Amino acid sequence: MLLARIRRFAADETGAVTVDWVVLTAAIVGMAFAVFTIITRETVTVGASAVSNKLVDAANYDPFNRAPNEPEGTEPTDPQ
Repeated sequence: MLLARIRRFAADETGAVTVDWVVLTAAIVGMAFAVFTIITRETVTVGASAVSNKLVDAANYDPFNRAPNEPEGTEPTDPQ
């Protein structure tokens, strides 16, 4: 009787299918997390660089279009 139960347990594949699904789902979730991490890191790096460049451009913006060493009280120079 005990030997028959052991053979039946060894032949039963019901749990194996569940284990396969759990392993496949874990692999998919792990790969999605890895891709998300890589994309997020690169996006933040590129975005921070773009924002930094825009801030520098805004800080250096001169609405009067003066030459770099021209005093503030003078008229703007003609760019031609």
